[in-house]
Amino acid sequence: MEHIVHSQVSRFSEDHILSPNQHGFRPGRSCETQLILALHDWSSWLDRGIPIDVAIFDFCKAFDSVPYKRLLYKLDHYGIRGNLFKIVQFVPTQS
Repeated sequence: MEHIVHSQVSRFSEDHILSPNQHGFRPGRSCETQLILALHDWSSWLDRGIPIDVAIFDFCKAFDSVPYKRLLYKLDHYGIRGNLFKIVQFVPTQS
């Protein structure tokens, strides 16, 4: 069941939610591909004399700390409703 839910949410996200610039947790993309593109952009800007500032944040385990009610709100907001929403809504949370 978890595989079916994951597949459906992933497919919906790919088609309707995620930006082409989002690399983490996507097929054929990774945090490494995102970093390569960022380094390329930064190098190009520096080569053209464009000053840049970079701020780096570590969101390690960020998805383990998402507030459950906020997750449900976002799912509904992005159009994930019906039986799939009901399944996610009634999954017991871990404490």
